[in-house]
Amino acid sequence: MQSDSGLLLLAPGGEKIVNHYRFYAVFQTAIEYRILTDCGKSLGTLPMNFPVQENTLIIFAGRRWRVLQVDGRRKVIQVAKASGGQIPRFLDSSGNIHDRVRQEMRSIYGETGIPPYLDGQASRLLVQGRQKFHDLGLQKRTIVSHDDSSFLFVWCGDRVINTIAVLLQAAGLRIQNHGVALQVPGISPADLTGYLRRLVEAGPADPMALARVIPNKETEKFHYLLTEGLLCADYASSRLDAVGAWQTLANVISPN
Repeated sequence: MQSDSGLLLLAPGGEKIVNHYRFYAVFQTAIEYRILTDCGKSLGTLPMNFPVQENTLIIFAGRRWRVLQVDGRRKVIQVAKASGGQIPRFLDSSGNIHDRVRQEMRSIYGETGIPPYLDGQASRLLVQGRQKFHDLGLQKRTIVSHDDSSFLFVWCGDRVINTIAVLLQAAGLRIQNHGVALQVPGISPADLTGYLRRLVEAGPADPMALARVIPNKETEKFHYLLTEGLLCADYASSRLDAVGAWQTLANVISPN
């Protein structure tokens, strides 16, 4: 607001924002959502490093859950038990992983030599990983079946695989993003390939349109001050790669 002398001052709403301890904090505190079951039981809290969408799958408290509702205002995620067999374990990371890293992962799995800098335990784990890589035939295919799910391995970074996950969710599929792979329960590899082919035929998606379907994009310190349009622009530019996702799926459907 402007005083009689022409001086610009913070209005009460602005003072409330800047006087809060979070405004001047150097280190960001992750926004946490409460996890509630469909019966109203509280399971705990989940740091919202990455947005969670309705009808997706998450692993929490040692079990797999389907997200029923995401309430961004109350910071609550309502879940229900999700059926399925044994939950596969994948490496996880809180940071964005570049395409080059996962491409190098695939290259290392396809080799036979043991790097001299690995100790005994690391060497044994690498041998086990390579054995599973070849048992699943991942050197020749990108979709494998396990229990009631299909797993899509595209060996791309987080922006590409996150975009593919949003595209498949928008198509009505339930997705569990493991980073290195996307798990799609209740669908065969052939049917999943059909979905991917339709996405390729449609061409690259509009990143802003994809961002608008994400309900809880407030993951950074000052996101709560942005309008929905600016949140969508931020999410589209930092978390999505529509062209990269389209090119990746085109290679899956028609490999060179």
